[in-house]
Amino acid sequence: METAIEQVQLAFRERPHMQSGPAAAWLTHPAGCVVQLVQPARITLEVSSFLVDGVYEEMLRRFPDSQALTLVLDFSLMLGRTTASRSQLLGCMRSAVGRVRQVYIALPLDIRPALKRSFQASIQLAGELGIEVRLTGSARHAVASSALVCAPGVTP
Repeated sequence: METAIEQVQLAFRERPHMQSGPAAAWLTHPAGCVVQLVQPARITLEVSSFLVDGVYEEMLRRFPDSQALTLVLDFSLMLGRTTASRSQLLGCMRSAVGRVRQVYIALPLDIRPALKRSFQASIQLAGELGIEVRLTGSARHAVASSALVCAPGVTP
């Protein structure tokens, strides 16, 4: 019997370094991280806390001197998000200035107009803060175009 994670085209063949609920994450080389929803889900405060307090903090711990982190966020399977999770993610984005150089975002496949406008506003804010944001079709596409490889032997 296949699990949800086996039914999705994952960013890497390796198992995720971290996973919580519908979200999986891989640390990468060059320095960065890929986060991918592995099943359809709403981004709740629990999921955004995993992304901010778990994944982002581990990336900073793993790459303490990097000023050019690359972050891939594959929200293809996102069904929506809570206001609290959006606030938490925006707060993290502000603290990422000077650490994260570029972000690739795969938007939800079935995005509603209001959510699309919210993403567009966040992307514009990131640009104004000096973070380069590119839209991508998938985590795999972003990994290939930015030459990211899964970091070996990571033990968070």
